[in-house]
Amino acid sequence: MKKFIQAGGLIALALLVTHPSFAAGTDLLSSQNTTVNSTFGSGSSLVKWFYISEIIIALFTFIKVRSPLVFVGLVICIIFTRVGFSIAS
Repeated sequence: MKKFIQAGGLIALALLVTHPSFAAGTDLLSSQNTTVNSTFGSGSSLVKWFYISEIIIALFTFIKVRSPLVFVGLVICIIFTRVGFSIAS
């Protein structure tokens, strides 16, 4: 009986997933594209504050370890965040 219930659940799930109403949907979040671009895009205030926090953390780390390689890591981190924010927008 337990295997029959499991098989019935799988069949019901397969019918639910393959229902045509899921394929005919529209993008409900398309109206939010401008909001996402203005929040996460280049030139937004979030990017500015993120870069400022990266610089402060790099300075704090440099004071703790006294290694100039921290600033190489800062440049790499800024490049990765620039790429990430350009992908997000």
